[in-house]
Amino acid sequence: MEKLTKLAMSSSHAPAVVASLINLESQVVVARQGMSGVSIGEEFLIANSMCREVMRLGLPLIVDDAGTRGDLADTWEQARYGLLSYAAFPVRDEDGQVTALLAAAAPWAHCWSSKELLDLDIASQLFADILSGDDTPRFRDDV
Repeated sequence: MEKLTKLAMSSSHAPAVVASLINLESQVVVARQGMSGVSIGEEFLIANSMCREVMRLGLPLIVDDAGTRGDLADTWEQARYGLLSYAAFPVRDEDGQVTALLAAAAPWAHCWSSKELLDLDIASQLFADILSGDDTPRFRDDV
């Protein structure tokens, strides 16, 4: 997992990447790069997290400047770290349920490039393979 988060951080040009397991109530950090104040195993409530939208909709959440979005003002990412840009991708299990996410973030506004987003999407697919125990990565055909 450490290699995956390092790769995601490098390819996204973000100073922080977090890989979390999520459910309807909480997220648990399983790997991280660049967020020294977040501990592996630390748990956050979904209701107070930017990832609540990823969990609710099952779609990536791409935010260039959270400071312009009132709906994200009460998140722990904003309050604790002042994160303004955020790109989070859902990770699905074999049944299609969102069970994890991979997120890159920065404390400044950032317009995510299509290459950065593609790399994060691929990394999230690798995260799914790791969680499933599959050592033969399979990428979606539409990527």
